[in-house]
Amino acid sequence: MLALPRTITLLLSLCIAACATAGSTPRDSAPSGLSGVLETQRGWWRALATGDTAFLHAHSAHPLSLTLSSGRTFDRAATIAQAAAFAASTPPTFGWSDETVRLVAPGVALATTRATESAGLVSIAYRFVTVLERDGAAWRVTFAQSTRDAEFTPRLTAAAAGSMADYVGDYRGPRGGTVRVVARDSVLALIEPSGRELRMEPIGPSLFEFDYLSPAGVIIRIAFARDANGRVTSANRLIPGAVNTFVRVP
Repeated sequence: MLALPRTITLLLSLCIAACATAGSTPRDSAPSGLSGVLETQRGWWRALATGDTAFLHAHSAHPLSLTLSSGRTFDRAATIAQAAAFAASTPPTFGWSDETVRLVAPGVALATTRATESAGLVSIAYRFVTVLERDGAAWRVTFAQSTRDAEFTPRLTAAAAGSMADYVGDYRGPRGGTVRVVARDSVLALIEPSGRELRMEPIGPSLFEFDYLSPAGVIIRIAFARDANGRVTSANRLIPGAVNTFVRVP
């Protein structure tokens, strides 16, 4: 585990509560003494995505700890190297909302925000938590963490999705259990062995998405595979880091 600044032990215990606690301050009414905190937070995360290593050098404290939504953790040098290596060729644009800032210790600020990072046709939503320490007249990031904010995919119209009949049937899972897929007008439902019914809505050719977040907070998708004759042969459950194949029962 990376070494943390002297203030981080206290701040980590406050982070979750601070994000929702009354008294958090929106960007347009930052209290006296916190001017520039949210601007630094915005600039720091933008610099990380665009490879602006000069900004990161100038606005990152010694030491620095960064945890990305992938779970990977970086110190100061690795953060700057990561930004330089993976900067997008087309700089993304950012939309910001729900910005808050509060002073949690003398010279230490906790800032949070929601951000939508867009590049071309792709947009990804994040929640950022940033701890900054005052260094003279400037604020420098000492701890930062990003979390992916799950967003559902736009649904296809019934006309674009086509008939649901091709997908109806029983499917055997990798551990031997069997689930049933049934049609419900312009959507599908997956019926688990327990009898629980889960709604799946079309988002692309032979691609469906559940209409709820899993207990782990992720969106689950089902991709149906076809053989050379166009017959559906399997349902593949797509979750972060894994694909579970359910073979169609003849």
